Amino acid sequence: MNINMNADTYKQILDEINNIIYISDVDTCEIYFLNKYAMEEFGLKSEEEWINQNCYNLLQGREMPCDFCYNKNFSHDTPSDRTFYNPRTNEYYNLTTKLITIDGKHYKLEVACNATKKVNMQKRFYNQIEITQLIDQCIEALYHGEDFNLSIINLLKIISSYYGTTRIYLMEVSEDRKFISATHECVTQGLDPKKDLIQNLPIEILNTGFYKFEDHGEFTVAGISEEIDTTSYVYRLLKNLECKSFIGIPLQNDPATEYLVMDNIYMDKNDKLLLKAVCKTISEFILKYKRIENLSKQIKISQIVNQCIELLHCSDDFNKSIESLLEIIGNYYGGNRTYIIKISEDRQFISTTHEWVKEGFESTKHMTQNLPTEIVAHWLKKFQEEGEVILRSVDDEINVNSKLYELLKKLNCNSLMLVPIRDKNGIITGYIGVNYSELLDTDTTVLKAVCKTISEFMLKHTRIEDLSKQIKISQVVNQCIELLHYSDDFNKSIGSLLEIIGNHYGGNRSYIMKISEDRQFISSTHEWVKKGFESKNHMTQNLPIEIIEHWLNKFEEAGEVILRSVDDEITVHCKLYELLKKLNYNSLMLVPLRDKNGIITGYIGVNYSELLDTDTTVLKAVCKTISEFMLKQTRIEDLSKQIKISQVINQCIELLHYSDDFNESAESLLEIIGNHYGGNRSYIIEISEDRQFISSTHEWFKEGFDAKKYMIQNLPIELVEGWLNKFEEEGEVILKSVDDEVNTNSKLYKVLKKLDYNSFMLVPLRDKNDIIIGYIGINYSELLDTDTTVLKAVCKTISAFIRKHDMIDKLEKMSYFDELTKVKNRNAYLEKYLCLKENADEKIGIGFVDINGLKTLNDTKGHICGDKMIIDVATILYNTFGENVYRVGGDEFIILQENISEEKFTKNIEKVKHLINANPKLSASIGYTWTNVCDNIDDKLHQADKLMYSEKQNYYQKKYSKKKNSYIIMLVYSYK
Repeated sequence: MNINMNADTYKQILDEINNIIYISDVDTCEIYFLNKYAMEEFGLKSEEEWINQNCYNLLQGREMPCDFCYNKNFSHDTPSDRTFYNPRTNEYYNLTTKLITIDGKHYKLEVACNATKKVNMQKRFYNQIEITQLIDQCIEALYHGEDFNLSIINLLKIISSYYGTTRIYLMEVSEDRKFISATHECVTQGLDPKKDLIQNLPIEILNTGFYKFEDHGEFTVAGISEEIDTTSYVYRLLKNLECKSFIGIPLQNDPATEYLVMDNIYMDKNDKLLLKAVCKTISEFILKYKRIENLSKQIKISQIVNQCIELLHCSDDFNKSIESLLEIIGNYYGGNRTYIIKISEDRQFISTTHEWVKEGFESTKHMTQNLPTEIVAHWLKKFQEEGEVILRSVDDEINVNSKLYELLKKLNCNSLMLVPIRDKNGIITGYIGVNYSELLDTDTTVLKAVCKTISEFMLKHTRIEDLSKQIKISQVVNQCIELLHYSDDFNKSIGSLLEIIGNHYGGNRSYIMKISEDRQFISSTHEWVKKGFESKNHMTQNLPIEIIEHWLNKFEEAGEVILRSVDDEITVHCKLYELLKKLNYNSLMLVPLRDKNGIITGYIGVNYSELLDTDTTVLKAVCKTISEFMLKQTRIEDLSKQIKISQVINQCIELLHYSDDFNESAESLLEIIGNHYGGNRSYIIEISEDRQFISSTHEWFKEGFDAKKYMIQNLPIELVEGWLNKFEEEGEVILKSVDDEVNTNSKLYKVLKKLDYNSFMLVPLRDKNDIIIGYIGINYSELLDTDTTVLKAVCKTISAFIRKHDMIDKLEKMSYFDELTKVKNRNAYLEKYLCLKENADEKIGIGFVDINGLKTLNDTKGHICGDKMIIDVATILYNTFGENVYRVGGDEFIILQENISEEKFTKNIEKVKHLINANPKLSASIGYTWTNVCDNIDDKLHQADKLMYSEKQNYYQKKYSKKKNSYIIMLVYSYK
C-alpha cells in the first residue's frame, strides 16, 4: 500500500468518516495521521498538536502503552477487534487494528467506534441477574423462617458473605427519635460481637450522617481517621468497634427508622444500588412484621380501654372508678404509682385529685396540693410540642438546683411518663402520670387512649356540673335584673344586688368602685357589708388611681383579680398593701365594669375572711348586667346633656350670626358659657399677630366679681408656653388647683395669684390653618365639672366666626390697598375721587408723583430693583402723608389730603422732595397744587398733573441732549 500516491485523496476520504481513525508507528507509538473527527473528539485544532505525539498519552492519557500495544501480533491481512475503556473520554470503544506499510515502514491503522451504550446495557443486564439472585436469597431467608430475629440474622449473614464485610448491623431509631440502637448483628468468625456497645446512643452523634441519608440515600465513611474528628465521642465509639470505614443505608420507611450498617468495605456505584435493593426487601419484611405486632398491640389496648370505659360509665361513684382505672394503667405499665394532676381554673396551681399506689409504696397525694404551676411549666410546654413527657432518669435529666428536682426527690420519683388531659377546646387541664423505679416501656399509646377516655368522661361530668351551675347563675342574674329594672331607686337596687352577690359567694363585703371621668381617682359608690362587719365606704373616697394601676393592667390581661392572701401576694411596703390592711382586707375577688367602648370605668369586689370559691362566672354575669344597666342610665343622662349642650350652642350661634355688634355678642356668649359651667368669670384671650403677646379681648364676670380684662393686656406669650403645648397634645388645659399644679416660683403663678385665679378650664381658638390664635377660659372658685364639650363646641363656633370676619376684612383690604407698596390703590383713589367730585367744600392739597428712570432700571437691572425703587418712594410718601397716598399706575402716585393748610401741605411736599433727592438711587417728578375751596376737582387734578410733567421735562433736559430729550418727552406724552 503506497500512501504517497494520491495521499490527499486518501486523507480527504478518512476525514469524511465519523469515527476516530489514526495511524501510529508500531514501535514508537508516535501518531502519523489523525482524521478530522478524531481531532474534534479530542479537542485538537491543528496538526502541530498531535504530530509525533504518542497515541497512548495523547488519546488515552496513559504514561505507558497499553497491554494490547505490547503484544504486537498485528496482521496485514486480518484486522484484530477488541472492546476497551478510554479513561480520558470516560467512554467504551470497539477498536479495529490492522497493520499497514507506508514507504517500507510498518504502521498501525486503528478505527475506534463508540460502544458505551452497548457496554452499559450488558453491565445492567448482568447486574440485574446478580441483584435478582441476591434478593431471592434474602427473601428466602426472611419469609421461610418462623423466628423473626433468626430470619434477620440469616439475612445479615447472606449480605455479609456477598460483600465480604467483617461486621454488619441492623440499627433502629427509638419511637421518640432520640436514641439509636443495634437490634441485630453479624460478625466474621473469630471476631467478638460489639452490639452491646451500640445501645441507646443519642441520635445527635450521627446527625451528619442522617443529613447525608436525606441528600444521597446513604452515608459512607472511607476512613474514620480522615473524616471523623479524632477528639469526638463518635470516633472513640468507632475505634472501640474496631471500625476503619463503613457504609450506612436507610431502610425505605418514611421517616427512616432502621438502618443497615456495614464496616470495612469499599463499594462502587453498582454495589450500592444492589445494597439499596436488598434494603428495600428488608424494609418491606419489617413493615409487615410490625403491622402484625401493632395489630396484637391494638387488641390489647382495646381490651384495656374497654375495661376503663366500663369502669367509668357503669359506676355510680366517679372517684372510685377513676382510682380503679389508675390501677389498671399502673399494672399494665408495671409502674409503682399512677395519678391524675389537675390545673386550677386560674391556671396558677396544680393538685393531685386521684392516685393509685402499688403495694409496698406510700401515698404522696397530700404532698402535691396547690403547687405553683410554674414548677411544671416546662412539662406543659413539652405537652404542646410532643404530646407527652418521658423521664428515664430524674437525676440525669432534671436540673438538680430546680424546684422540680427537689419535689421529685421528695416524692421519691426516679422515672416517669406523663400524658396531658385536655378540655373540649384542646386546652391542657391536667395530666395522667405513671412513676417507675426503672422505666422500661416508653410506648404511651395505652396511656393516651385512656387519657382521651377520661377527658371525654370528665367533659361529660363537667357539662352536667356546668348546667347546674348555669341554672344557679341564671337565678342570681335574674334576681339582679329584676332588682335593677323594676326599682325606682337605682342606689337602693344596687345595694340589694351587692347583698345577693355577697351571700352567693359567702363574702363579708361587696362593693362598687368607680373611676373619675379624668381617670385620676377612684371612689366607692355602693357597698354591702355582712352583719357584724363595719362599713368602709368613707375610707375609699377619691383615692389616687395609681394605687390600683396593677389591678387595672390585670383586668385587661386576665379579666379579673383574685387575691387569696393580701400578706402573701402584695408587696408589704407599697401603698396598696397599707390601704388593704387599713381596710382589714384579707382575700378578695374583683371583676371590672366597662363602658360601651370596652373601657374600664370601675369594678365590683367581694371580700372574704378566707377565699374558697374563685369562680367569677356569677360576678362577671352580674357585672355585665350592671354595666348594661348603667350604660342605659348613662345614655339617658347623655341624651339630656346633649339636649342642654345643643340649646347652649344654638344660643351662641344665634348671638353671633344675628348680631351686628361682634363685641357685644361675644360678651353675651361668654355670659351663657359662664352660667352653663357655674363659673365666676369667662373670657377670650387672643395672641398678637407677631405671636409675642397675649391680651384679653372680651370678658364676662359674675355679679360680685371685678373686671380683670385690663390686667391682661400685652402679656409676654412665654407665660402661657406650657399651656400652648398642652393644647396641641390634649386639646385643653384643666387646672383644679393653681396652688397645687403651678410652680409657685414661676411668673405664671404670680400673675394667676394677682388675678385671684384658683381653678380654671381653657380651650384653644384656631384659625383656618389650625394654628392656635388664642383661647377661651372659665374660672371657678372650685372646679366641679371638667367636661369641655360645650366649651369646645362654642370655641369652634367662635373660631369660624372670627375666620369669617377676618376673611371679610382681608378681602376689603385687598380691594383697596396695593399689594406691593401697601398704600391705597386705584380703586380707593377712584372712590375718593367720586366722593370729592360730589362733595368738595373743604380745602385740599393735591399732588402728582411720577418716578423717573423706572423703565431704564427695569431694563438694565431687572424688575426686583425696579420694585425696590417703587417701594422706597411709596414709603417716603406714606410716612409723610399717611392714608392720603394712592398708587394709580406703575410709577405714578397721587396725594389727596383734605383739611390741611397750604403752608403745611407745601412743607410736606418739600420734605418728600428732600428725602427723595437725598437718596442717589431715587428720582421723582412732583407737581402739586392747593385750593381753599375745591369747586372743580378735575381742574385741580389737571393742574397738578401738568406741573408734574413740566418738572419731568426739566429733569430729562438736564440729563440728556436736547434732541434725545425731545424724543423722550414726546414718547412720555404720547404714552400718558
